[in-house]
Order: sequence, then structure tokens, then C-alpha cells
Amino acid sequence: MDTSFNVLIIEKKDYVHYFCSKIIRFNQFRYQTAPTIQHALDICEKGSTHLIIINLDIGMNGDLGQQIRRIRYVAEHVPIVIVAEKKDVEKTVEGMKSGACNAIFKPFKNIAEIKQEITSALKKTPSKNINTTPFYSQNEGFSDGREDFCGIVGKSSYTRYLQEIIKRIAPIDVNILIIGESGTGKELIAKAIHANSHRAENKFVPVNCGGLPEGLIESSFFGHEKGAFTGADKKKSGYFEEADGGTLFLDEIGAMSHRAQVVLLRVLQEQKYMKVGGTRAISSNVRIIAATNKNLRHAAEKGDFRADLYYRLNVVSLKTAPLRERKEDIAVLIDYFMKNTCSKYAFDTKKITPQAISLLENYHWPGNVRELENYIGSLIALVPSNKKMINSSDVEEIKRRSDGSFDSGKQPGNGIFEQLLDLNYEAAKKCFEKHYFLNLLMKNNGNITHSARFARIHPATLHRKMNHLQIRPQTDCNNARV
Repeated sequence: MDTSFNVLIIEKKDYVHYFCSKIIRFNQFRYQTAPTIQHALDICEKGSTHLIIINLDIGMNGDLGQQIRRIRYVAEHVPIVIVAEKKDVEKTVEGMKSGACNAIFKPFKNIAEIKQEITSALKKTPSKNINTTPFYSQNEGFSDGREDFCGIVGKSSYTRYLQEIIKRIAPIDVNILIIGESGTGKELIAKAIHANSHRAENKFVPVNCGGLPEGLIESSFFGHEKGAFTGADKKKSGYFEEADGGTLFLDEIGAMSHRAQVVLLRVLQEQKYMKVGGTRAISSNVRIIAATNKNLRHAAEKGDFRADLYYRLNVVSLKTAPLRERKEDIAVLIDYFMKNTCSKYAFDTKKITPQAISLLENYHWPGNVRELENYIGSLIALVPSNKKMINSSDVEEIKRRSDGSFDSGKQPGNGIFEQLLDLNYEAAKKCFEKHYFLNLLMKNNGNITHSARFARIHPATLHRKMNHLQIRPQTDCNNARV
């Protein structure tokens, strides 16, 4: 590592300093220490600081977020790492939201841990020509969402802010509550947090809380031993065991029954669970990310949701924005969905005119991003295959045929059925089947087995239908599998 790097350590005791003194033997960087934030500010004003490490043992004259913003004012682009005890997790999250790039918790396992953290943080320093433009600046361009953000794309300030917050909170192993309207991408956000965390190599397990069978809550969460109850003819893993070392995503947590809330609260408090019919307590090692489209705080105040569980889940909260409030993202999303759909189902690449995009941007999208994605899928499937450029007439016609109009004042109608009534039997049957199976495959991420099971047909039958209707997932597409 370049020996020109200067690390500033803010702490009272010599905890971080001790580990750094071990690393410096290898002549990898220089460091200074400061016992208070004010001392640190004096050093930063002189320049040439490339990394700041704050040990929370110094105490704070004011909240941590305020102190980090003070440092940011003097050292705008210098990465900040927080060192804290696990009991200070809420304060740490506050610091991450205010501008710290990462956090590590005491005690360190070994010298390699702090060395790795310093090495990672120093890569973000301006001296390495890394782009350190603040996330809130109105820069041009957008993230394509393919590498780190699981398809979260856009160029709005909201999307850039969301991507930055994901990177900041992902490394901190705390529970997260995502709140927002249906179709705004809550599960995508959860997947992106998982993908950017140290748990990324382990499973991401989604659970629909509204669909938990009331009589099998413990078995669903914790699994059961063979013979634990009538019908338990073999041992079964529960969601917590499947997600061990990874992330458990609790979707629609507001729809969870009171009994299920009690079961979940117990395991969150004790960090242990027992299989149904088991005799051994198993340690829980999962990160909980929950999502809801309800106001859980209000539900907790009314007694409709357990307040103690709400506060357990709501260590960090993220609020998603509806698509109508971030229209700058619509053109980017259209491009992203068109390319993905054409690639996944082996359609010829299509383009769309600016006038058609403008029409889509002015629609209110009550179903948010999910509605837009499904609409683009229908658009590509129903526009004639030999047509390469989609115009505003195509956009209006497909919308009318699908469910109504782009006039936000009109209620959705039965346009797709009206269209079918104008066709002969064979043409209407083919149109319906293509629309049905394409949307079915999209909802199941191209998984043929899952799609066939939902449709209650054999996978081989679905294959034949896809060939007949010219729906052809690429053979190398990982999502299109049996």
C-alpha cells in the first residue's frame, strides 16, 4: 500500500491505535491520533488526511450525526469508519446515515480484520482517483443497477440516495424495516442490502407473512423433527435454518397474525429457537429485513401490531418512493425492462420513440414499478414481432387493450377482453395464451417448473406452448430452468 496515506484515529484509549501500531511495522501507512472531535478538526484543516477512524469511546458533545457532519464540512471527501461496541448499534446507524462509509464492531477478531477495513476504506480516498462526488449532488447519468443493486435503476436523486444508503447500512448487521406502497421494489431493496453485506455468500430467504398457515407457524419458522406431529413423515428445515448465515426477508409483515408475531418476537429476543419435536436449542444467525405497505407505527399504537416487535424490527427504516414521485426514473426503467425482456425471452431488440416515453412518463402508475414492468412485458409481446420501433400509438393501443387508458381520469376497463371478442376463435386463443404465459413466466422469473405448477400443467406442456407461441428463453439464461 502507498505509504503516503495518512490515517487519523479519534479515540481516548489506545484500542485502534494498538492495532494500527502492529500494522505500521509493515510500513503500509502513517497515522495520527486525536482525543476529541475538535482536535481532529484542527488536524483535518491542515489537509493530507486520507482516512478517519472514530472510536465511539470518546463520547460525544452532541449527537454522532452532528459530529460527523462537522468533520464532513472540513474533510468533505475523506472516508470515515466508525468503531463501536454492539450495544451502540443505533448510534452507529445514525453515523452511517450522516456520512460514515462503514462500521466495525469491537472486539476485533485479529489484526487482519482492521487491516482489511483500512485497506478497503483507503480505496475510496480522492488520492486514488476514485469518484467521491457526494451522493446527494445533482450529477448526470445513472446506475444501471446490474452489479450491486439487483435491478434498482434510475437517475433521480431518490434512486441515487437509496443506492448510497444501501451501501452504507448493508455492512451493519441490524434489522431493517422497509415501508412503501405495493410495487415500489421493497424486495429488490432487501436483496440489494443482502448482496452488499457480508452475508451475501449465504441465502436470501423471502417469506410472505400473510400466507403463513396459522397451525404451522412454528414449523414454518423453525422446522420440525420426523414424527413431531401427524403427517411429519420426515425432518424439515424452517425458514430460520434455511437462512442461517444469510438474510430472512419478511414480506408484508403487517399482515402477520398476532400468534406469529409472538413466535417471531421470542426468537428475536432470545436469538435461539427449537424445532417442533426437537430437544436442542439452535442459535439464530440471520439478519431480518421486513417490509410492509402499512403504517406499522400507527398499527402498534392501536394495538393491531405488537409494539415490542415493531421496535425490534425498526432499528433502521427505509421508505420507498412511489413511481409518480420520481418520474425521472421512468425512461431509465423502460430501457432496462425492454432490454431484459427481449434478452430473457429471445425477442428481437425493440426501441421506443421519445413521444411514447413521454406518454408513459405522464401516466400516474398506481401499481408503481411492478405495473410498469408488467406493461412493458405486454407491450413487447403484443406489438408485431417485425416492428422494431414502438411509437405512442402502439403504447396507447396496448394499454387500451390491456386494462383501460393512459388517461389518469379513467378507470381501468376490460380492454383485453374487448380485443379478444373482435378476433376469431383461434386468433383470440393464441393472443390470450401468449399474454398469459409470458406474464406467468415473468412473475416466476423465467422458472418453467414454478410457472407450470402455478398453471397446473406439466412442464413439458409449457415447453410446447412456449415453442408454439414463440416464447423462447435463452438457453444460457440462468432464470429459465426446469
